[in-house]
Amino acid sequence: MTPGGGCASGAVIREWSNRVVAEYASSAYAAEYAGLLLRAGASPDLVETALHVAQDELRHARRSAEVHAVAGGTQLPDVEPDALRLPASSELLDDLIMATVRVFCFSETIAVRLFRLLRSGATVPIAIDVLDEILRDEPTHAALG
Repeated sequence: MTPGGGCASGAVIREWSNRVVAEYASSAYAAEYAGLLLRAGASPDLVETALHVAQDELRHARRSAEVHAVAGGTQLPDVEPDALRLPASSELLDDLIMATVRVFCFSETIAVRLFRLLRSGATVPIAIDVLDEILRDEPTHAALG
């Protein structure tokens, strides 16, 4: 993406497209995780934190779509509905543990490093703003694990 926007490389457009999909999926995972927490009898504060994470991730997806469009992206990929679900078993506690480890211990922790790397190379104001916003939120998301 050029500092004024538009005409970014295909790699930049693809990365922001991937960011939109990943953030959207993270929102779905966090919302489903809140439901698991409710079913497991978790504290209201913990459930509210998971719902707040879902809202953050949805906002990140929307903001990433803005960067995608400014970069020159014209179409985002379709997301398979099954890709927006956490793996499930017949055991609530197993599902809760797997979701905690998969989404919050690993994915959100790795995401912080990825976004720091992306931010270090960012030169376009909207991309910098979006990455800074995401970086402010991600440590709280990782702490949920």
